[in-house]
Amino acid sequence: SLKKKELLDNLLSFRFVVSSIIVVLIMLLSTGIMVQDYVNKKDAFIQNETAHRKHAESLDNYMELMFTGIGADRPPSELQFFYTGVEKNPNRSTQIFPFFKPSFMGELNINPVFPLFPAVDLLFVVCIVLSLLAFVYSYDAVCGERENGTLKLLMSYSIPRDKVILAKWIGGYVALIIPYILGIFIMCLLVIINPRVQMSGVGWGAFFMTVIVSLLFIGVMYSIGLFVSVKSKLSSTSISVLLFIWVIFVLIIPNAVPFLVDQLRPISSPSQVMSRIKYKSGDTLNTMIDE
Repeated sequence: SLKKKELLDNLLSFRFVVSSIIVVLIMLLSTGIMVQDYVNKKDAFIQNETAHRKHAESLDNYMELMFTGIGADRPPSELQFFYTGVEKNPNRSTQIFPFFKPSFMGELNINPVFPLFPAVDLLFVVCIVLSLLAFVYSYDAVCGERENGTLKLLMSYSIPRDKVILAKWIGGYVALIIPYILGIFIMCLLVIINPRVQMSGVGWGAFFMTVIVSLLFIGVMYSIGLFVSVKSKLSSTSISVLLFIWVIFVLIIPNAVPFLVDQLRPISSPSQVMSRIKYKSGDTLNTMIDE
């Protein structure tokens, strides 16, 4: 059938071999590094939590605790096996006082170079690597055959055009997600067989939801590439338009949206938050001092 032909053409192509090696290799390396990073953060969290509890128990009354502060640590996230998220700050300890907004000690000292480079996690694989590969797979799906002259031969058969496009979409999309699904399977296996990490049922459910959303995202990007390929007469025109779309959707919009949202609904400054804490805790503190 036409679907099987399109799938085999993609599976036997050189770009499928190269893209599969790149995707699986990046996913394996990122999982190995992030699992080890999670283990280190979890050990540090348990040690610090014990130290904070012993310090609080050594004090005689709540007044001493109020003035010395109580230590607290941010536990590592379960999904950190696969996604970095907001876990880029290496310092996860803080001191809690009645009058001050808690802040993690490393937030002011963090290397300013780190935020300039995206974390190589599963989000990076989907949003950057696979979105670009979706355009690489689809840019010449139709216009390439138009240039080679095989499209006229294909249209001469009694096959509806919508079925031809559907076959090309299915063949290209399935070939595109095969290395991603293989990488997901190996990543999950690495997490399961590691005795030092555990993941709850809720964590696994959240992770597989992200996988489903990622597959939808890849399908949308591939559909855009196929649409541009249908509308373009030359492969060079198609790849140029798709690269422009990729820069807009993947690089510019995700970075511009937080700025626009902050302009529409600004976040309260640290000084405003601290003023509210002082106002709300003032009566409670005066009562404690009187007692």
